[in-house]
Amino acid sequence: MMQTPKPNTNHLKVSFTPNQKLWFQTPATETLIGGAFGGGKSFFLRWASILWAMEIPGLNIFLFRRTFPDLRVNHLVGPQSYLSILEPLISGGWVKYNSAHNTFKFWNGSVITLSHLQQEADMYRWQGSEIHCLLLDEGTTFTEAQYKFMRSRVRMTGVKIPKKWQGYFPKILVSSNPGGISHNYFKTGWVDMCPNQRIVKMPAEEGGLLRQYLPARIYDNPYIMQQDPTYVQRIMGMGNTELVTAMLEGDWNIPSGQMFSDVMDPARNLVSDFRLPEHWILKRAFDYGYSAPHSVLWYAVADDTPCVIDGKQKTFTPGTIVVVDELYGCKANKPAEGLRWSPGDIARAIEEKERHFDRTVRPGPADNSIFDGDQKIAEEMSVNNINWTRSNKAPGSRKIGWQQMRQRFAAMIPEHQDEPGLVIMNKCQNLWRNLSGLPRDTNNLDDINTKSIDHDADTLRYIVLDRPKMATMIPLQGY
Repeated sequence: MMQTPKPNTNHLKVSFTPNQKLWFQTPATETLIGGAFGGGKSFFLRWASILWAMEIPGLNIFLFRRTFPDLRVNHLVGPQSYLSILEPLISGGWVKYNSAHNTFKFWNGSVITLSHLQQEADMYRWQGSEIHCLLLDEGTTFTEAQYKFMRSRVRMTGVKIPKKWQGYFPKILVSSNPGGISHNYFKTGWVDMCPNQRIVKMPAEEGGLLRQYLPARIYDNPYIMQQDPTYVQRIMGMGNTELVTAMLEGDWNIPSGQMFSDVMDPARNLVSDFRLPEHWILKRAFDYGYSAPHSVLWYAVADDTPCVIDGKQKTFTPGTIVVVDELYGCKANKPAEGLRWSPGDIARAIEEKERHFDRTVRPGPADNSIFDGDQKIAEEMSVNNINWTRSNKAPGSRKIGWQQMRQRFAAMIPEHQDEPGLVIMNKCQNLWRNLSGLPRDTNNLDDINTKSIDHDADTLRYIVLDRPKMATMIPLQGY
């Protein structure tokens, strides 16, 4: 039996930084603490969970890392680990640690559970759980589906909340650096949605909580700067300027470990909308999705005809791909969730969009799956006069496609373009966002992480592998 009198917890005092005090006291109930290495995020999650467990009897707190080795190294080992902080209470019998289940049960009935969600299906182990406080450390390593499922387990019943904390629970805290599988999801849903630490009330279909983004930078953590002043130098020694900036500044616009962000320059690869020369052939490419988003891109291949962009003449290197427009089928603010449209619905949306183009659109490459299987998606779309060609799926074509995309993006960076490049018109904001945040597969750096939002990337890959040819100087006469 655990002792019921309240123990002496005077030794459990912590000096939070000004940033950490704000994180601890915010009334937001769905908070992303995001940013740089060394900002004190993991340290804060441990101490905040311990303080809340002591102050709120019966509180059920869960802290997750994606893998158990990461969980152990970051939270169970070292001088500021749970075991180290709570050792006096554990030895005194006020807290009981169950090493088999990694739970800390407090004298007042509160429990802190540490676990992992390495596989996508691991989340279903918690289907019947009632979580009062959910903590996700390195949140972008979890998939969007995992996050949403675990959020659905967050509810509050049968706990008497002290007046000091009423309205603050149930609560979700996510800590993360930029990059990872869910970089785009958290950047769009928190960093972009909640500028200047604004608290936003989310609609019911997005959880209904009070959402907030709170930045964390290494320079805001005086303790690490005092105790290890050379830590910044070691980060700078990583060599990659973009990676160093992301890790020191917590810049979500410069994510680390991404496939294309180091070769994508908005000043070079993103251009204002302009009128294509009359003889340029306009084509469409397609990646089908139902529960996942569908992606349609319209594109042309440049020759040496001058174009007028922002009132100035611009001539592209012949063979440069110009992405003209997009149709990205996702729900609002949910770039990984499809609209569940039928092939006929997608075809009609394409047909409607193309009515406003100034020329006939020709069929381009699509995922070969639409031509195969019991459901002939290509045939259903053809009823609406929307047709496609097969994409290049030869052995090794996937990695070759990513490399060619990188080469084409990089070709636009020099002042004088020598090789065929790749430019995207401003109106294609979904495409730019999805490509710039696309993470590499950490186990295979030549490929992207297939659990990321890769639908637009697949469509663009079909285009670059289609060996697109530039138009001849013959005006279109229909087709």
